[in-house]
Amino acid sequence: MVAIRRSSIIEVGYFDEDFPALQDRELYMRLAQAGCNFLLIPEPLTDYYHTTNQGSISKSIEHYLLAQKLFEEKYQEEFALLNENELKLLVVTKLKECAHRYLLAGNVRQAVKTQVRVFIKAPSFRHLMTIFVLYC
Repeated sequence: MVAIRRSSIIEVGYFDEDFPALQDRELYMRLAQAGCNFLLIPEPLTDYYHTTNQGSISKSIEHYLLAQKLFEEKYQEEFALLNENELKLLVVTKLKECAHRYLLAGNVRQAVKTQVRVFIKAPSFRHLMTIFVLYC
């Protein structure tokens, strides 16, 4: 759950409607650039439910990939400041998100392929077990 002051959203210009997905992430980036502080509350405050509606914008892999490309283009200067480990984490996170979206779309085969790419980039027992769970 995210709580943002209305004045902060007005200040940075609302959601960027040019993004077919990831509008919230792009908004958070602009809020961070504007100097807003972020606070993580380490306890659940809400329940979260996934719906499997194939038409959902947030589950569309095509929308996600296009939005990710737009995000990387828009913030290329910020990405250029990342070190090698941060870039690797970014790539692995992006692949994991893709695998998740493939799974939500019912494309288990592509989810497994993408998770294998995660394992190759960042070998770990957890990533290996994820492949096993997806495959079975």
